[in-house]
Amino acid sequence: MIHAFFDTVFYLPLYNALVWLSAILPGHNLAWAIIILTIIVRLVLFPLQHSMSHTQRKLRELDGTIKGIKEKHVKDNAEQARQIMLLYKEHGINPFAGFLVLIIQLPILLALYWVALAGSNFDPTLLYGFVTKPEFLNTSLFGLIDVTKAS
Repeated sequence: MIHAFFDTVFYLPLYNALVWLSAILPGHNLAWAIIILTIIVRLVLFPLQHSMSHTQRKLRELDGTIKGIKEKHVKDNAEQARQIMLLYKEHGINPFAGFLVLIIQLPILLALYWVALAGSNFDPTLLYGFVTKPEFLNTSLFGLIDVTKAS
């Protein structure tokens, strides 16, 4: 069930995007298709990454205040937690935002890894109807590195 969901939502779209990019790029260069697909994924994930880093920056700014609250309420953990949560609310910080963003990004990055790992072994049964498998693939980057071989 989870495997089918992962394949349908994450893996197959990225896989088909890689095949499509390989087919439309001049010379059918697989290495450039992987690079372009990675850049596209990073651009799509940028707003999530930006919000996570913004939250982390705010938390770092409040680090001294949080340490003060912890020192003030050493023996009362409940009051300590309440004061810290009030501080977060006052500054508009969701302490779980970074974790949520990570949970969203992780399956996408794992799917991108599996797509790159599949390499040049394009399975026509996994392709969408509008994506055609390229007749040939150039698997070298700058004529120096073969992306299908282990480095």
